[in-house]
Amino acid sequence: MNNRDILVLSVEELPNFPFPSFAKYSEANASGDAWLSADRAFALRWTQAGGYAPRSTQILTSIFTWLPIFGALSYFIWIIGSKSWIMLVTLPLLLVGYAVYHPGLGSLLGPIRTLLIGLTFVGLFYGLLANKPHVLALCAALSLVWYGIRQSYTLSIRCLTRAASLNEKMFCALWQDEKLSVVMRNGDQYWKSFKVVGGGANP
Repeated sequence: MNNRDILVLSVEELPNFPFPSFAKYSEANASGDAWLSADRAFALRWTQAGGYAPRSTQILTSIFTWLPIFGALSYFIWIIGSKSWIMLVTLPLLLVGYAVYHPGLGSLLGPIRTLLIGLTFVGLFYGLLANKPHVLALCAALSLVWYGIRQSYTLSIRCLTRAASLNEKMFCALWQDEKLSVVMRNGDQYWKSFKVVGGGANP
């Protein structure tokens, strides 16, 4: 962000902003015709750092961030406690799961990622209903990894976009720093310096 950008405090001065005023954006956001998309990694750091983020959201995102580690540790403890030594060879699957479940890495797999997540839960229910403790333990650990990643990003993005939607100065700063974009109902997505036609996604 250059010095000129820092002085911009109103959306009327923002480059490529799709609404004539913040009030018009707020109306579109309230009606569901437009919403914000945020840089997920920045949103997580911003939420955990405090500032505008509620304390409860900070605590929850921190808990969810550590949930994958808790899941992996619990699985390791289960292996030792049950003396299921053969299951030690499955520990690398937790790292693979983390990569697949992480939206930044897993998005490269496209629909394969969705399929693998689905198989995790199929395995979870199969292990439970068929009384297969080894399958159940592994898929439960993988489910915790998935849930922790999903919730930490979901909560932090929701927190950041809500705060930006209520504070024009914050909105301007994040827009200029390309941490936010506006997604329209028709799929068009507006960034600081470009527009993606029909390429938007739900927040």
